[in-house]
Amino acid sequence: MNQSDFGKLLRDKRKEHHKTQEEVANSINKNKMLISGMETGKNNPPIGDDLKNIMECLGLNEEEEKEFKIIAALERGTLPNELITLVKNDKRIIDILYKMKEKNLTDEKYEKINKILK
Repeated sequence: MNQSDFGKLLRDKRKEHHKTQEEVANSINKNKMLISGMETGKNNPPIGDDLKNIMECLGLNEEEEKEFKIIAALERGTLPNELITLVKNDKRIIDILYKMKEKNLTDEKYEKINKILK
């Protein structure tokens, strides 16, 4: 089975932060085989408190946490939880996304939008 994007990220960050699969597994009260399965793509990325506890165990900074949340969610075919809540609370966001899809934005246009939002 091919290693998933999340699995590769998890393995890389785990090694970078000098953590074993067992230490990561203990942070979510699970077996290290679950972490091994995540790293190889056999198991889906974690959600909720499990994802949060893994990020805390690894001592990720804010940017690393954002990347973890995004890659885990996309691999599950969804969005990070806080973005789902945002969309649920403001339907205009969906309208904006549809408009962006219809316009087939170029990288240049995307960068302009990104600059405005910053």
